[in-house]
Amino acid sequence: MFENFPHIKTQELLSKHCWYALGGPADYFIEITSREELDQIPELIHEAKQHDLPYFILGGGSNTVFHDEGLRGLVIKITASEFNIITDENGNPTGEIIAQPGALMTQIAKASIEAGL
Repeated sequence: MFENFPHIKTQELLSKHCWYALGGPADYFIEITSREELDQIPELIHEAKQHDLPYFILGGGSNTVFHDEGLRGLVIKITASEFNIITDENGNPTGEIIAQPGALMTQIAKASIEAGL
């Protein structure tokens, strides 16, 4: 299972991936850190479903607490944090920001303030 994903870990402690540092191991765990890896999420989910394996999408873990017994199934943690402030042809911000799922709101807010939004 998950042969196409060499970065999948087994029995990864979820306490290492949430702010409250609580939680036992996940059966399977993968961290998505780039735009290219984001494109693999549908394939990951498809493979999990083929094996009747539940899956959980995790962001930064700030509002998440896991049970000490861990989580059965696949945990997909998204930390891909790129974002872009869209500008017009003159380089002026349009007010639109495109962010990947793992982008930190603090970074986006700071960049928005610096851009005058």
